[in-house]
Amino acid sequence: MDFLRQVWIQQFWLEDGQVRWRDNKNVPPATKMIASPYDIEVRLCQKRGNVWQGYKVHLTEACDPKALHLITQVKTTLATLQDDDALPAIHQQLVEQALLPGEHLVDGGYQSVDGLLDSEKTHGMTLLGSMRPDGSW
Repeated sequence: MDFLRQVWIQQFWLEDGQVRWRDNKNVPPATKMIASPYDIEVRLCQKRGNVWQGYKVHLTEACDPKALHLITQVKTTLATLQDDDALPAIHQQLVEQALLPGEHLVDGGYQSVDGLLDSEKTHGMTLLGSMRPDGSW
């Protein structure tokens, strides 16, 4: 029943005895908003114009030119988790499986200054990839 109550509160509000729909300005942020009646952890997410409900899957593939290219690790996270925030758990799982590469090629979503420093300091590994532009002053 708590689930239904939470969904009700997220979608509606009471004003002068009348039930009203919440507009987009008055709903919880995506990290808190329940997006599916079938799974209370599912969230709505948007990335580069793509919108979806569900989770994110992070795949790690071995790309040694002298070996088979195999998926060595799969990590599922909440859709609202930033890619670079998933990296420490991904690296830890690769360490536990003895599959941590010397160089980890990643796309811009995983690349950050903290990730670069942590990968080198914690694992002695080079994190390679393009950096996101910094929009701050």
